Amino acid sequence: MQHTTHTTHFKLFLAILVVGFLILTFGVFLLTAMQYHERAYVFLCTGAACLIGGIAGIIAPQSKVKVAIFYGVMALAILIVTVGMNYLTYHNLQDHQRGYICIAGGIVVLLVGIVGAIVAQPMARWAACFSVIELGIAASIGIVAFIIGCHLLTVEGYQHQAYMALGLGTVCFIGGIASAALTQNKLAIQRR
Repeated sequence: MQHTTHTTHFKLFLAILVVGFLILTFGVFLLTAMQYHERAYVFLCTGAACLIGGIAGIIAPQSKVKVAIFYGVMALAILIVTVGMNYLTYHNLQDHQRGYICIAGGIVVLLVGIVGAIVAQPMARWAACFSVIELGIAASIGIVAFIIGCHLLTVEGYQHQAYMALGLGTVCFIGGIASAALTQNKLAIQRR
């Protein structure tokens, strides 16, 4: 029964991960090719939340659903803060107000995600803290850097800065996932 539940959870979170990747890819397309910023933000935030939540659900040894939700919330919050910062680059005062609202709301949501992810793993507070930094923050920042790199490369034409952002995003994303997986795997081994 335990093996069946584990397999079911793995398939569910793998599906969420794949759907998140597809949604994120569509958001990048809307942002870069179509230049529909407002619509793209919805898809980028949703895709990042699903992608990070799916990964968290796969690598978490306990409370998979709760952990996945809170890690997805962290990714969503980091993208919301990024959208808010983007609004601050516009010249319209109304866009600045949107930016401040997004940044404030994103910080509150990020704090909820961080506390929730740590509380969801009561038997492993230290591992949860490290995983929050590795997967919740670093990997999510990697997604943001990758999105910025795609935008710089395709829309702005700043190749040097784009390649730096793409490289940084890739390192943060893969490094965050790998280190969080190692942390969670070590925790799972210690429990046996």
